[in-house]
Amino acid sequence: MKITTTEAAKWQDGKLVLTIPETDEIRGRRYRAKQVVSDYPHQVTDDGVLFNTKLQTQLLPDKVGCVCQDMKNRQLPCKHVFAAASILGDLSALLDEFTQAVARSASEPHRKRSRLRPQDIRAGRFFLLSDFLFSDTALKEGLPNWFDFNSDYGHGIIACMNVLCDRLLDPLCDEFGRISITRGYLGEQVYARLYPRDRANWVKGALAHGFQETGGADICIHAWQGDALSLAKHIQSKSDCYQFDFIRTYPESSILCVGVGRFKNSRIITEWHNNFAGSTTHRP
Repeated sequence: MKITTTEAAKWQDGKLVLTIPETDEIRGRRYRAKQVVSDYPHQVTDDGVLFNTKLQTQLLPDKVGCVCQDMKNRQLPCKHVFAAASILGDLSALLDEFTQAVARSASEPHRKRSRLRPQDIRAGRFFLLSDFLFSDTALKEGLPNWFDFNSDYGHGIIACMNVLCDRLLDPLCDEFGRISITRGYLGEQVYARLYPRDRANWVKGALAHGFQETGGADICIHAWQGDALSLAKHIQSKSDCYQFDFIRTYPESSILCVGVGRFKNSRIITEWHNNFAGSTTHRP
């Protein structure tokens, strides 16, 4: 694959130097680069780092680039470039904060973190925390669907949402345009209302909607004209763009339930179709 280079950064004296102001979008890439360093197999090359045997980065004084779709679409240093810089010795390339919004608030003394709202906090490039918190069940029945996003627990949830966006939802938006999250985070009361027989298993039983070790969401891709199973197979076939653990399809529904985490099995699960013999606890 062809490497796309950017003029927004240079590799000088063993450090990645930005030639543009650092925005929240850049901070998000610097944070998500930590996941690349910890999870992706890599090999140092003559002019950069190779991730997963196919994601080639290039760090030269006059050329900084990567083969990934994000670099091609945005022409900004991607998470792989920041990860490569860290592996090659520039530890300042990574960011420790969990979210762009939290990082921004920390640099603005006049703004208290307690005043942050879900619509102030980004998840990936296309979504807000509020997109993941909306629940028609919570709205209709007056149930809270909330967590303290300034706590360590909340930081972990948001970090998991960022992984879901980075590996799957953002690339889907790049290919298909804006998509809808029809079910994202499920708080304990909402989960118990939807799945009363499985209440004791929250959060582990929440089909990754608890955003602990895995993250999951039900999504609708409006631009897709075929059936959901064909869409799932399309995503599965593009392993260079999408990383996921599972995609569930439902009969007579355009909704996909997707999940990412430490496992990247790229499974398609066709549940509740004719002759389905498994559990129906989580039937939508």
